Amino acid sequence: LFLGVYPRRVQAELDPFIRPGDLELIRQPVDFLGVNHYCRMYIRARSDAILGYEHVSPPAHVPKTSFDWEINPQEFRDTLLWLHNAYPCPPVYITENGAYFEDTLSEDGKVHDNRRIEFLESYIHAMLEARNQGVDVRGYFVWSLMDNFEWACGYRPTFGIIKVDFATYRRLPKESYHWYRDFIQRHRNLACSGGGGG
Repeated sequence: LFLGVYPRRVQAELDPFIRPGDLELIRQPVDFLGVNHYCRMYIRARSDAILGYEHVSPPAHVPKTSFDWEINPQEFRDTLLWLHNAYPCPPVYITENGAYFEDTLSEDGKVHDNRRIEFLESYIHAMLEARNQGVDVRGYFVWSLMDNFEWACGYRPTFGIIKVDFATYRRLPKESYHWYRDFIQRHRNLACSGGGGG
């Protein structure tokens, strides 16, 4: 997208699918780079797999979401820094970042999703660390505003900061919703200070 070539480590696998003129067409200027980030993937070699590897679960000792996805905000920061150093990136927007945790409605009629709050706080902090090291991050969008239909798993995984009862469509802001609203209010100046080290 930025250099007009695929990375060398995947070039051999992609060569059979690239047609003349594809790379020139793909390499067009863009206004921003949208980054969707959830977790890194663990793999192991497997000779009979199409690409020579298979996905495996993260190590048992690492913190995980209810999807068994590793929670590692430092890896998120490192990904942003790698993109910044490897490519001539335009401004960056985090277009998706969030986590699925089993949400329960408490006796007080609220959803106390403290693990989601911890997740969001740690990932936003990691993003700001990358920004302070030069990455031109201009925006951050939580995935997702409301519990929704996830293509791979239906309605069960609850990513939203607003709970949705899919039988009645009643919506209930979770504790993470209130935390995120208050975080934005407290840190409005971050959005106005420009990118790359602000």
